[in-house]
Amino acid sequence: MLQLADHPQSIGKVLDDGFKLFVQTLLQILPLSFLAVAMPLAVVIASIGGNNYLLLSSGQFDPATSDITSLVITFAVSVVVGLILAMASYAAIYYKMVGAVRGNTISHAVALLAGVKALIPLAVATLLYALATVLGLMLLVVPGFILMISMMLYMPAYVMDRESIVGSLSRSHKLVWGNWWRSFLIMSIPTVIMIVLLMGLGAISGALIAVSAPSEQGVAGMSQYSLLIEVAQHLLNILFIPMYAAFMIILYNDLKLRKEGGDLSGKIASAAARPS
Repeated sequence: MLQLADHPQSIGKVLDDGFKLFVQTLLQILPLSFLAVAMPLAVVIASIGGNNYLLLSSGQFDPATSDITSLVITFAVSVVVGLILAMASYAAIYYKMVGAVRGNTISHAVALLAGVKALIPLAVATLLYALATVLGLMLLVVPGFILMISMMLYMPAYVMDRESIVGSLSRSHKLVWGNWWRSFLIMSIPTVIMIVLLMGLGAISGALIAVSAPSEQGVAGMSQYSLLIEVAQHLLNILFIPMYAAFMIILYNDLKLRKEGGDLSGKIASAAARPS
């Protein structure tokens, strides 16, 4: 199993370690990643009903047959609630991965319990992160983009160093500052992979629609494919979530070594992912 580096790495080595951590822990992380994707979906379906969800997803919802305003509000609220609940699974993924690279095997139950305890702090940190980014984008665009990158490592800061809500955001900002372009470049790799796969999925789906959906099917025929695309996107997200987590953990450790020097080797060797 890959171990955290004890000295600063090149960009290539950080990327290599990120992919290695992702691949080596994928099978262990898949149940937690599935839960992170399924939770918001389950909350939405429970709130608005499976039929309404399918109609909205396929674009076949008829506003004349129901109160569209009420449905959209319920849908939006349920998405937010689902994402907040999913935060426990996101945190559990980090606890599980950090435990692996620190030589500590953490069960899914222990990781989830730690994730549940971290749910509210991380939900608040995520809200603050989103607000800072959105406000920055609304003001001059550039500040929002800068903050989007500089504070993105708040979750590994919370899990790996047990920082507070504000402390995790501040810790991330301080570590990335001075290494902003490096951090941007490293995290752009999994982002590009995601975009390419989604574009490929869209191209394949478009080809299937053009070839297989006869004109007489109209909207109904294309709506079936839009549902298939959504399902495929959810399946891809199950892979993207642990991929992002792996890269963020490796990047966070590398930035710590760059900011704090090479004297962390002893700490890394003796540290254990003890969820609180």
